[in-house]
Amino acid sequence: MRKKVKLRDNITTIMLVEDEEINLRLMEGMLGHLGHRLILARNGREAIKKFNKFQPDIVILDILMPRISGIEVLKEIRSSESGTIVIMVTASNKEEHAIESLRLGANNYLKKPVHYDDLVPLIHKYNSTIQKRTMEKLVLSKMVSRKFVMEIENDLQIIPKIAQYLANETSTIFDKDEIVSVNIALLELLVNAFEHGNLGISYQDKSKAIAEKRLEKLYAERLVDPRFSNRKIVIDFTLEKDACEWIITDEGEGFQSREYTTLNEDDRENEHGRGIFISNFHLDELEYIGKGNKVRALKKKK
Repeated sequence: MRKKVKLRDNITTIMLVEDEEINLRLMEGMLGHLGHRLILARNGREAIKKFNKFQPDIVILDILMPRISGIEVLKEIRSSESGTIVIMVTASNKEEHAIESLRLGANNYLKKPVHYDDLVPLIHKYNSTIQKRTMEKLVLSKMVSRKFVMEIENDLQIIPKIAQYLANETSTIFDKDEIVSVNIALLELLVNAFEHGNLGISYQDKSKAIAEKRLEKLYAERLVDPRFSNRKIVIDFTLEKDACEWIITDEGEGFQSREYTTLNEDDRENEHGRGIFISNFHLDELEYIGKGNKVRALKKKK
């Protein structure tokens, strides 16, 4: 069940992960007077278990631990909860491990022995970020309705980022799995608007280009063609307390969308031509309006 957004008494939950008891207790002592909720873990396995149970806001994570290293714990955290702030702790002569952890998504690192004047100011800084983020979620959760319009150029590189942004905008009413579904559906619909709508690339055109390994060249040719180069995609977004709606309009000639809502035997062998069919599985309503250059997508809160 999706957790409700709440202020959580302004208390930040911090998990300390350290296999050496003396170091664990030293950090606990440094932070104990700050009023945060502290969770202790003495190895990587325990850290993963407690992370999944408590979902801490900040994790202070020793890199070098037996069996399951801090790097492996970091990977697990980043695969499930990218918003958690992770501070790695490394021996002073093992700084290359800290650099590797930053590459894998850690927010910062400290060298052993950890000093009060290094740790506490860092926690204060990140706590301010967490409280601001929590307040923003609380305020957004009170929003009954929200609308905006986006206009994007013919740029395939930006489309995945736009789809992800639009999906993330639904976080006040959808859980993580539903947001992933929204992202998948919107990505398919936006690519369809770009390729088949604005660039006028038909299913047959794309099939031929893929077979000849010249799809990127076909994109480039259409993008400099004055008939297609200046076209845009417009996205009308509406969020209500029980549903989200997107209306995506391209400047193409339109098409018969009914042909692409089911798959025939030939389509099953192709990796393209499935966008609308796939989107149907992730949405509650999907319809093409008028000549087919405008699609309305709707997903309801469960």
